[in-house]
Amino acid sequence: MPEQGNYVVVAMENTKNANRIFKYAIELAEERHKAVYGIYVIDTVQNLPYDEDQWETWIETQEALGTFNMQRHSEMAAEADIRFIWSVMYGDPVRKIARFANLDNVCHLVMGAYGERHLAMDLLGHKVPEILSHVRENVTLVH
Repeated sequence: MPEQGNYVVVAMENTKNANRIFKYAIELAEERHKAVYGIYVIDTVQNLPYDEDQWETWIETQEALGTFNMQRHSEMAAEADIRFIWSVMYGDPVRKIARFANLDNVCHLVMGAYGERHLAMDLLGHKVPEILSHVRENVTLVH
């Protein structure tokens, strides 16, 4: 039975493993003749000890980092001749990633296996077990 879905979804974050995660998604898409959909979720449900101005600055910084990284990954995908689309979005990373991974046109989710300490908070990796509990599609965790 042929694999359903035309997209490999890759959940990105600003870590030193981001390129490794993305390269794996590109290789998987190439093997399976799929496109890649990159998502970068700015976690707006977390409680940070920021006042309103600091919160706005943090959001703007995350937007800039997410956009920069996705543009850089667009170049990598183009070099591999893989179709790549991306979104920077806001909300709960668990819900957003699971929602995208469970779309009918998605065949696989690729994401990091663990988080790193960055700016005194964990990133996406500490949410992996919760994300996995909500995803119906195949998932690859990249170390």
